[in-house]
Amino acid sequence: DVCSSDLFPSHDTAISAFFGGLAAFLPAALFAMRAQLITKKAGGSGAAIFALVTGELLKIIATVAIFISAVLLYADLKWLPMLLTYVLALKCYLLVWVVRK
Repeated sequence: DVCSSDLFPSHDTAISAFFGGLAAFLPAALFAMRAQLITKKAGGSGAAIFALVTGELLKIIATVAIFISAVLLYADLKWLPMLLTYVLALKCYLLVWVVRK
């Protein structure tokens, strides 16, 4: 006998997974927008490298801020769904790279 709770995730699981996906997607989207703006403005390779390094730093800070916000804002956070969704969302880049080749 299978309970419906075994088949469908709880509300807490879904919210936790949402935070994990958000922690992967939002910083990457902001980095991509910033990189696009910088490449239009950058005059030399030094400026482009500096922009890339600072963009990565901002991406890390944004990711950590989203994880901290999830912990502080949602008391019923479930770590496994959040981290699993985060890792799976990051692996989508690898999948796209493999499919495009």
